[in-house]
Order: sequence, then structure tokens, then C-alpha cells
Amino acid sequence: MSLADLGPIRLPPEDAAYEAALRDALVGELYDRSVASLLALVPVLLILRAIFDFPWSRAPGLSWAFIFIGLVLAARLSLLLWIRVNPGRLSTRVRSWCFLAGVTLTALGFGAMNW
Repeated sequence: MSLADLGPIRLPPEDAAYEAALRDALVGELYDRSVASLLALVPVLLILRAIFDFPWSRAPGLSWAFIFIGLVLAARLSLLLWIRVNPGRLSTRVRSWCFLAGVTLTALGFGAMNW
């Protein structure tokens, strides 16, 4: 599957030659922008922990959601650092799937916290 197959707008033939470079630039931009958001989620979790202090002891599932989100954030940050230290070790497709999996797991953790 190519990048052009994912959307309703097809790339013109002259742009299809740059598809691999576009995909690589997009994934690189996603990882570059995610540094600030991952670091910003750490104080957000601490603030939420302070807000949920009372129900924390009554709802053990809430503590598991916090632990899950913390582990996912640690895994995402360590993957980000590993990719910066070892550029080119993972293909663009693997990096994009890792990014998607990390975002999905973080969203599931926040969804579990709200549930």
C-alpha cells in the first residue's frame, strides 16, 4: 500500500516519484512534534493525580489506568530517543506504525481513566 492509496486525492504521476521522501518527511515531522506533547503529558498526569486523590483509593482501576499511561509514555519517549540515536535503523513504515500504536494506547489509557 502506498501513501497515495490512503486518501481520496491521488498523487499526480510527477509527484508519485517523491512519495517515499514525502512519507519519510511526514513521519519525521510526527516524531519531532511529539517530543513536546509527550513531555507536556507528564505534568498533566501529575495534575490529574492530584485531582483524583480521593477516588484514587476507591477505584483501583483508576490507578491501573495511570500506571498504563505512564508506561506507554515511557515507552514512547524511549523509542523516540532510540530513533534519534539510531537514525535509519527502522523503516518509515515501522516508525509510522509505532507512532500510531503509541497514540492509540495513550488514547485508550485516557479513555479507561474516564470510564
